[in-house]
Amino acid sequence: MDAFRLAGVAATVALALGVAACGSDDSGGSSGKASSSKGGDPIKVGYVVSKTGPAAADANSDVVGAQLAAKEINDAGGVDGHKIEITVRDDKTDPTTATREARDLALSGNVNILAGATVTAIGAAIKEVANATKVPYLISTANGASLTEVDPSPYVFRAWSNSRVMPGPVADYASKQPWKKYVLVTGNNDFGKSISDNFKSYVQAKNPNAQFVKQILVEQGATDYSAAINQLRSIKPDAVFLGGVFGASFIAFAKAAVPAGIYDDAHVMGFMGNADLDAVGSLVPAGKQIGYNAYYNTYDDPFTKEFDEKIKAVTGKPSDGSNFVGYMTVKWIAEAVKRGGGTSREQILKGLSGASMDTLIGDVTIRPGDHEATGSYFYGIVDKGADGKPAFTQVGTAPGTDFLPPDKG
Repeated sequence: MDAFRLAGVAATVALALGVAACGSDDSGGSSGKASSSKGGDPIKVGYVVSKTGPAAADANSDVVGAQLAAKEINDAGGVDGHKIEITVRDDKTDPTTATREARDLALSGNVNILAGATVTAIGAAIKEVANATKVPYLISTANGASLTEVDPSPYVFRAWSNSRVMPGPVADYASKQPWKKYVLVTGNNDFGKSISDNFKSYVQAKNPNAQFVKQILVEQGATDYSAAINQLRSIKPDAVFLGGVFGASFIAFAKAAVPAGIYDDAHVMGFMGNADLDAVGSLVPAGKQIGYNAYYNTYDDPFTKEFDEKIKAVTGKPSDGSNFVGYMTVKWIAEAVKRGGGTSREQILKGLSGASMDTLIGDVTIRPGDHEATGSYFYGIVDKGADGKPAFTQVGTAPGTDFLPPDKG
């Protein structure tokens, strides 16, 4: 795994002091014209993410991971002599703002590639800019499958995995449990419905005895779950899957569901990161809440341990899925420059298509046909860790390729 493994943990102090040096933050300009001793032109990355607004926590974690990767690459001399410069723009979780910021970066001639997007609607806005300006665009944490499956673009690529893969590994886990009666609690939008539909189909394919008795639709960003809780109390399912219910909405659900006794009867599966664990980990009964995410810092792997230490050195907090995907995004850009033979937009486009890297879960490829990355998701059962605090335990995964359609390329 040499192509992907982090350098030794001894560099963590230097990283904490210097990680911001590899990119500007919301300044609108590049971070300078630094280049290597070989004099290579910098690889200029325009990173558009939701640093403010409802998706801010994930976006800021994404940027930390991206800057970590850039600093490691630059400290090692760059990519064939080319240093990475990241310019971060805040889309404020607003597609109109995202369009303006991405267009400004693309038309300024100051970036070789666009990257980022925390939510699917932002990714769709940046995609339109990429199409119009013919600038390569690498999606980071936005998961909507529509970004690459609907009106596929020669300029748009994905850094990790999409909404088909998100529920796959946890569905694989659920299908092996003795649970028969399922209820879907689904965000009332395309993303939520897609996640829920995929979870249902994956479970039913492996466990024909599974019965999906109800789908309860909730509005995007809902924090009042009293109506959904009342229905769940009446049904008493064995398992509940939350599709498109995350962040503050997930926390609101859990805080209402625990005193209502929902966890007494059911195991609950939902998208969870460290912030969610901090908010509800001591509240939910041990072993009854299962999270799913792109990465968990308790996964038993040497990369995970080193990566977690380096993120902690910068933020003081454990690493999370957005840190990891941001890190991967910049690693892919470096790989694209290497494969494509240079930093021009055309060379980066060539280098991204079909690129492969050895990662903490094996080889991951950006497929040449649909530009999907074959990365997997993880699941983790919320229980007490070795220190007695809530943790994602019994972390597992399944290959992302198990949940993607055949590549059309």
